Amino acid sequence: MKNLITLIILFSGLGLATAQTEAETIAWIKEKIEKYPVDYDKNVVKSINACEITVENYMDNKVSTWIMPTDITGWIAFGPSFKGNVVKHINHLGKVKYVDFISLLDEKREADLASRMMKAILHLNTFCPQKKEVF
Repeated sequence: MKNLITLIILFSGLGLATAQTEAETIAWIKEKIEKYPVDYDKNVVKSINACEITVENYMDNKVSTWIMPTDITGWIAFGPSFKGNVVKHINHLGKVKYVDFISLLDEKREADLASRMMKAILHLNTFCPQKKEVF
């Protein structure tokens, strides 16, 4: 019995040793978004947590802000897609609109960057507290 408990503890520890922490995932996502902007002068990640990412795009001294949830459904041309118009975009004039995608980063700058970013964002979303249904 003692050996069985030791084996269970050992094997459960191996799984944890290779899993990325929330902080490591956030740091990796932030690095890639800021390093590879799409047609912008620069991207700045203003905030990032398990449920939401806020990015500012700078182009010709104009700033637009994107606020996106981390529960993405796919990846299309430079960014994640969503089930509905849940991405909040605030343009440089302050006009707000909601869309179902965001051009987040230039995925062609690294091998498999789109699939790795999608995987990282979905992993980050696993740390987001899920809303409890009443019924």
